[in-house]
Amino acid sequence: MHAMQGFIYGTFMAVLAFGTIFLTNCLSIRNYERSSNVMFVMTLVCAFASAGFFLYGSATAVRGFTDAHLFSGKQTPPISAPSGPSPKELPQTGAAPPTTSGR
Repeated sequence: MHAMQGFIYGTFMAVLAFGTIFLTNCLSIRNYERSSNVMFVMTLVCAFASAGFFLYGSATAVRGFTDAHLFSGKQTPPISAPSGPSPKELPQTGAAPPTTSGR
């Protein structure tokens, strides 16, 4: 649950950062230099807060999945190629292999 909160807050802060970029541009066009500088700093604060929330959410999610795996008592199977019958186990029909002619 904490991971989802981190992602939600991170998304909100990212949207807020984009809004402050717009306000910074509007204030710059009107030559409100001091207000434009303050909005630029707010943009940076929102952007770093968004990155922090996303990192927090990601770390919490990884920790949650790791803990769930440890408490399940199951071993993770090794990653390998898909299993199926080996060529030796396939029945030999004696038919010719399919062709790729354009007929």
